[in-house]
Amino acid sequence: VVTIQEGGGPAPEGTDDTGRAALDDLLSDWESNGYPDDIGGVFYDQETGKMTILLVRPGGAEREKELKALVPGIEILPCAYSYNELLRVQNEIIKEMSAQTAGNVTIYSAGIGYTTIDGKVAGFGESGKEFRVVVSVDESVYQETADRLYALYGDKVYVEAGTAPVPMIDGLVKPAPAKSNAPWTFALFAAALLAALATIFTLTRRHGRVLQTVNGNTVTTSGRSTRRQVEKAVREAAVSPGDAVFDRIKRDI
Repeated sequence: VVTIQEGGGPAPEGTDDTGRAALDDLLSDWESNGYPDDIGGVFYDQETGKMTILLVRPGGAEREKELKALVPGIEILPCAYSYNELLRVQNEIIKEMSAQTAGNVTIYSAGIGYTTIDGKVAGFGESGKEFRVVVSVDESVYQETADRLYALYGDKVYVEAGTAPVPMIDGLVKPAPAKSNAPWTFALFAAALLAALATIFTLTRRHGRVLQTVNGNTVTTSGRSTRRQVEKAVREAAVSPGDAVFDRIKRDI
């Protein structure tokens, strides 16, 4: 579930400890039981320094008052689409991604949130801070896919040209020999750790991605993991360097 988007900060200044605790409780409830149909998302606004809830109109003054009473210091910003609307669209596109055959993958990812234009994070809508379903496709099918998805979903979807997925391989690519054994050994462990962390943080964002393995199969992933699910994934993943790494370490020792 999309909560704090790219461009957000870890310690919002506009919400005190009470407000942050209340927001955490509210988000936990929404993530467990589903987002209300009038909520478009939650993000940290760097311009105002405050946590902000996107609220679908017509929410009215009463709904805004209710949310501000629940979360002291929260800001409210109007938006066109609810998170649930965008989620339904994303799920439909992910199904299409899953149906792609090996060797004919043209839709690479579908995520709810913002995009990046000229190196800067950019939102949508009149405020420039609303969420959309951002779909990355192969450049060769960009225009036809953009036209087709717009006909189906209107501006709920933003299509951009992306790059092909990198084939997944087992183990680590052996780097060039290091000048000394110790740095080379630690570099391999660092690479393995970074790979594990990259996988974990990818799972915490609301994206659907299609990956192609070395045998030609495609795998589609989606969804946002809760903290408990991430911790479980870390324990069960048991990511470690390949046997060749350990053989080299034993020789070095």
